[in-house]
Amino acid sequence: MTPDTMQQFPKTGKGGRAECGGTDATIWLLFGFVVWNLTLAAGETHRWYLRKFENYPANRNAIFPFVY
Repeated sequence: MTPDTMQQFPKTGKGGRAECGGTDATIWLLFGFVVWNLTLAAGETHRWYLRKFENYPANRNAIFPFVY
């Protein structure tokens, strides 16, 4: 066997870890799902507070000030 045809270890990427093609996409998809889920939960909780408590301030935003 020549060195060109022998099995080799994967090249290391950032931080000395072996690179895996789908890892970055998986992390970003998971992050996006978590943010989306927390946004929906915050909106539903905000609407529940508005319905349940009469003295809850209606102008309070659920997540981002002055946005949502």
